[in-house]
Amino acid sequence: MCASYRFLCVCRRFAELPACVASLPALQNLSVAANDLTNLPDTLGALTALTKLDVRDNSLGALPDCVASLERLQILSVQNNKLTALPEGLGLLPALRELGASSNKLRTLPHDVSGWARLKKLIADHNELEEWDADLTGLAVLTELDLSFNKLRALPPSLETLPALCVVRLGHNRLAELPPLDCVPCLAELSAPSNALTALPPLPPSLETLD
Repeated sequence: MCASYRFLCVCRRFAELPACVASLPALQNLSVAANDLTNLPDTLGALTALTKLDVRDNSLGALPDCVASLERLQILSVQNNKLTALPEGLGLLPALRELGASSNKLRTLPHDVSGWARLKKLIADHNELEEWDADLTGLAVLTELDLSFNKLRALPPSLETLPALCVVRLGHNRLAELPPLDCVPCLAELSAPSNALTALPPLPPSLETLD
């Protein structure tokens, strides 16, 4: 296999990632979606040029810690697996722009997200999230946050400090209140049905859709 490959798609119902993948140091885009993978090898950390990793639609119970060492990673797609947690170091990835983690069994998200200065989309709906007490103040370019269909009883209070946030989906949780959002200048969509809310917080004049 050519070591200079930059894109590789593996989609033949593999139960294990082929060992030869680790010998592709120039690889930038790796898709192993829709296989039968139950784990990923630590050798994945050798792919230091990787900017996009797609492992959707497998049976992964965990991600190796080495994923958090992929400092060039911009897009991580782990939807529809069996993940109960993400590597804590994932919150320190400086280039990450999109994290898709829908339809897993996640109970929490990384607590230290100080590396997510470039993150624009965080999609973690349909999990088992019960809490997330991260400090979000560094997520200055986050535009879309989807935490719907979880078990959240509270949100990070720093949610109200996000200047670029446009879309917030929080429906089908156990929230009794929302933080004030009137200081989120770009907020255009807020969805929070099927919670325990008895009142709405202050909202910004930019809001276009409220559910």
